[in-house]
Amino acid sequence: MQIIQLPIIGDNPYIVASPEEYLGIEGTIMTTITVNTPAKIAVPRGSRVAAVWFGRLLTRLGDMAEKRAERRAVANRMREASEVRAYAQFVMSQDPRFAADLISAADRHEAC
Repeated sequence: MQIIQLPIIGDNPYIVASPEEYLGIEGTIMTTITVNTPAKIAVPRGSRVAAVWFGRLLTRLGDMAEKRAERRAVANRMREASEVRAYAQFVMSQDPRFAADLISAADRHEAC
């Protein structure tokens, strides 16, 4: 890769000698840069209010989902404890100590 530095011609720094002129061939080139600046777009009316309301809605829905999950967890613990107690009643005649352990385990599981 070869880097060629072109000399500035006259007072205008945007007109430089072309590689051809630098190498002995006549002619000049002019470099320009076009910069497009985007036009400002107005914020739609009510968008901030809508964003606040939507944020509140999401917060409310999240809270409701957490409460629902909590209620389901409690209901599952109660159901599982009930099943263990039913099994303890079933084995009560064969092994009363094991049945007592099952009932106390169900109580602890339900209290969690």
